Amino acid sequence: MLITAEIRWFWPDDASTSRLDWFVSSQRHGGPPAEPAARVDRYLVDGVQPELGIKLRGGRSGVEIKGLVDARAAVLSSPPFDGAIEIWSKWWTVDIGLDAGRTVEVEKRRWVRAFDSTGPKPVEVSELVSAWYLGTAEMPARGCNVEVTRVAGPEGEVWWTIGFEAYGALSTVVEDLVAVAGVMAVRRPPEMSDAVCQSYPAWLGSIVDQGA
Repeated sequence: MLITAEIRWFWPDDASTSRLDWFVSSQRHGGPPAEPAARVDRYLVDGVQPELGIKLRGGRSGVEIKGLVDARAAVLSSPPFDGAIEIWSKWWTVDIGLDAGRTVEVEKRRWVRAFDSTGPKPVEVSELVSAWYLGTAEMPARGCNVEVTRVAGPEGEVWWTIGFEAYGALSTVVEDLVAVAGVMAVRRPPEMSDAVCQSYPAWLGSIVDQGA
């Protein structure tokens, strides 16, 4: 089981690339982000149920089950990153299958900045992300990943999301997310007034309701 503290925002695609340009800027951040390979995840369709996410994750065998533990563990206030921090748990199993007729495909292209939170202050270690994916290096026991993702929905509609996901012990994940959000806020991100703060299950439920 993996415990995470998370906060995420979504906005529909438009002509502006200001948030992605900011996120990938080596000048703003002191180095480039990691760019994991694009993948397609298949999510179980479950109406507007926002507390459970079940998916087949592209590039990984088995099913990922993600459950909401606390919808308001703390309130983040690091403008422009403001909103409720959620606690989630994740499990993986190879003994559960998903009916393809009840799932929708979501294509993701991600840019990731990773932080090691084991010391007194978070340290960006984005250059290690590729080694983590290859299994040639271990992730820190405490950390927080920040990602900007281009998301193509079930009907091909394009959305964008930026999210923070801190992992480790239940007693430290909120603290680590808040610390990393503070670091990112100092790097002068664009405003976020048009973005909706919500989880992947909540976002997916909203676009399925609209006929996706």
